[in-house]
Amino acid sequence: TVGKARSKAKVPYPYGNDDRFFFYVLTVIPPSFFCVAYAEKAEAEKDPLKNIFNCTQRAHQNTLEFWPIVTSLSLIAGLSHPVVAAAAHAWWLLGRIIYVRGYITGNPQNRLYGVAGQLGVLPLLFVSISSVYNLIK
Repeated sequence: TVGKARSKAKVPYPYGNDDRFFFYVLTVIPPSFFCVAYAEKAEAEKDPLKNIFNCTQRAHQNTLEFWPIVTSLSLIAGLSHPVVAAAAHAWWLLGRIIYVRGYITGNPQNRLYGVAGQLGVLPLLFVSISSVYNLIK
């Protein structure tokens, strides 16, 4: 999805094809300082395709930020309560799909429809605590 939006908006990749530059970036500059993953704000305000690309990139990155947490909670919760863990993870995933589909329209307000999917994290958290408690006792 991000690749399609990037090519439609004609936003260049953040790194050139120069391997020396890539090596320098990986070894010298911390990753959080060199990653320029978005189109410039001024460009995005003028070009709707660049705005859609920025929204798509943000939705993708936000999903990747949550994915390890939710997956870890699902694995831990599934040790003692597999059905509840699967249902809560599916709820989160459905909400995430709605969130991303809304966000990539270019209007960030449309992402709010998928926020209800975050409620799937709460049962995962509680059931994970229960699983850990059951394993310890």
